[in-house]
Amino acid sequence: MTTVIKLGELCGAIGAALALISPLAFYVFRYFKGLSRRLDTLEKQNVSQQKSIELSLEERRMLLKGVFACLDGLHQKGCNGQVTHAHNELNNYIINAIHKGETNENHS
Repeated sequence: MTTVIKLGELCGAIGAALALISPLAFYVFRYFKGLSRRLDTLEKQNVSQQKSIELSLEERRMLLKGVFACLDGLHQKGCNGQVTHAHNELNNYIINAIHKGETNENHS
């Protein structure tokens, strides 16, 4: 009879422990599932932002080319003063940017 009672007490203790642990396990599962969803959302936003950055860089390159072409044309037509100053500054900026790009590529 003692063995049956002890076995019953053991089953009751295990059942009580499972009753206490299961809500906690469910909460932990739900928490990590939500965390996983948020990480997926952040990864999608990161990809979207990276595409926007690349598009923005290409747009700025095109604008820079257009401005340089205009300044270069005015400079070749003999416009002096601010045109020459801006042309020289932009030319130096482009040369420095290219040099920095080559330097960064060599270190990568």
